[in-house]
Amino acid sequence: MSNKNTSENIIIKKLDQNFASQSVNLLFNAFPLHYSTLFGKKISTAKKALTEKYLNYPDGVFIAINHTTNEIAGIVDTVTKSRHSRYLAILDILKNFGFYGFKKILPNLLEKYTSSKGELHIHKLAVKKPSRGRGTGLLLLHSAQNYAICKNKKYLSLWVAKENHSAVHLYKKFGFIKLKEIRLKILKRFYGYDHFYFMTKNI
Repeated sequence: MSNKNTSENIIIKKLDQNFASQSVNLLFNAFPLHYSTLFGKKISTAKKALTEKYLNYPDGVFIAINHTTNEIAGIVDTVTKSRHSRYLAILDILKNFGFYGFKKILPNLLEKYTSSKGELHIHKLAVKKPSRGRGTGLLLLHSAQNYAICKNKKYLSLWVAKENHSAVHLYKKFGFIKLKEIRLKILKRFYGYDHFYFMTKNI
């Protein structure tokens, strides 16, 4: 008997310790170029660090579980930006791009760490292939939006590659609109794309 992943057999819940490892593996599989470029041979160390982070600070992270198989089908990781996150962004850019990259990229990328108190940013959203196109992504977006409402946020934001047509379609379907876009060749090294949209949705 085949168990198809549909929205009917998907449960959305806050990340808990039972699914922390599965969640991290899903993210690393969904964004392999990004993580391999950042961490190289230290992937296992990076996975361990993110797992520990999720175990200690699961707030704002939601997962989609197939209740038939009890396996993770998707994840959405949201963040509230702050001075601390901007500071970390500066260090990350310096570490990975050097001083030239710092001067070239910082004015563009740092914008996503500069926000009003009313913003909740969708940092990562990933859905396993068998669950794509079956409503899982929309359910995860709804969970992020409900969380934002509970935190008295006024709008959601995210970055998405222009060439990632399925993701752009999903976000537009949910009500996101394109606010601005950037194009930097160096980003292709980390994401496989160099052209990104910054999208927002009022709630």
